[in-house]
Amino acid sequence: MIGVPLPIDKAEAGLDAAFAATPCGWEDAAATIMTTDTFTKGAVTTAVIGDRTVTLVGIIRGSGMIAPDMATMLGFIFTDTAVEPAFLQAALSKANAPSFSCITVDSDTSTSDTVLAFATGKAGDAPLGDDDSIGADAFRAALVDLCHQLALLVVRDGEGATEADRDPGNRRRQRPQRTPHRDEHRQLASGQDGGRRRGRQLGACRDGRRQGGGARRP
Repeated sequence: MIGVPLPIDKAEAGLDAAFAATPCGWEDAAATIMTTDTFTKGAVTTAVIGDRTVTLVGIIRGSGMIAPDMATMLGFIFTDTAVEPAFLQAALSKANAPSFSCITVDSDTSTSDTVLAFATGKAGDAPLGDDDSIGADAFRAALVDLCHQLALLVVRDGEGATEADRDPGNRRRQRPQRTPHRDEHRQLASGQDGGRRRGRQLGACRDGRRQGGGARRP
């Protein structure tokens, strides 16, 4: 429940249990982060870096309060290739723009959204440092593909969704976050259960301030 303090003793006990737990598989990890999701979400792809094939794996959660600006989702991406932090950040930001930041389910965004990428270097290839590195283009393409796969899974599991539409002309690519805001507060005001919708209301107020105005009347 958003707005209700988490009992610190339960949080500390949960961390202790997590640190002592035996290793788990990707599906177990994906199930652990589920909230209102109806199925676990994960994807995998590969890329050829030099003479090695490296793997990219991602898990994600999210099905409600999904709108451009990454929505209410937690995503974790892992690769066994070696990537310098600055290049990994740039590649992830570019992959995020046409994927996670371009999906919407209910026009509500959130105060909580994260996508993290980790590179372990266990494949043993030379580190990718910039776009001139051997295999940089292949890695970028694989990362875009992985993010696209994960983003579609979020849309497919949208709360109350019965179909999914795409914008093949990419009409919203330049400023996708503007498209849902027109009706956002109208939808928020129609809710009867203020407690359950508190997160949506807080998110709407935040977005109103960020755009230079307050929350609008429906």
